[in-house]
Amino acid sequence: MEKVHSLTTPFHNYVPKAAEAYCVSLWRQYGFRLKLSNHRRSKWGDYRYRKSAIGQEQHQISVNRTLPAEAFLLTYLHEVAHLIAFQKYGFRIRPHGEEWKNCFRELLQPVLAQPMVSEEVRLPLQHYAQNPKATVHADAALLRALLRERPLDGNIPLSSVAEREQFVFQGRKFLKERVRRTRALCLEVASGKRYTIAQSAYVKKAACNVNNGLR
Repeated sequence: MEKVHSLTTPFHNYVPKAAEAYCVSLWRQYGFRLKLSNHRRSKWGDYRYRKSAIGQEQHQISVNRTLPAEAFLLTYLHEVAHLIAFQKYGFRIRPHGEEWKNCFRELLQPVLAQPMVSEEVRLPLQHYAQNPKATVHADAALLRALLRERPLDGNIPLSSVAEREQFVFQGRKFLKERVRRTRALCLEVASGKRYTIAQSAYVKKAACNVNNGLR
């Protein structure tokens, strides 16, 4: 069941302690409706806008409550950046265009300056902040750092699987052969066919990582 909170509710237990006051200040400043959602495979968060029958603007941001604290924080700021960008530039801008990127960079500055995240996350986040992507899944190093202590559903990004290790993806067993930028060339064990799979895809490590004579 999803929870919707009032502006008096802190972010305790959802974001790193050092970031709580910052998150609350943004919440109070922009006055949006906050929804804490159950786990969603398709997304970590979203921003929605609508105008009521009497013309009142309503903004809502949702974030998956099941996320690790640092992943929750970045998802939250990602969605707040959407709200700010649309308020500043209007709704005809591209969702993840330069306007959104500029707003997101500004929101990330206090996080990096304080710092509000661990060193393991801060270093890849500095690189990511130079040119934010539509999703952190496009940055394998940042995604790996965010999920290092608590993989979602027991899954890990493919980027965390070493070459020559086996893994399970969509119910099929693969051998990771080599990495090609953001994708990996993988051999399906049963069929012997090769596929490229995004490094950001969630997989499970195989119970036994032997090569079975595969080359």
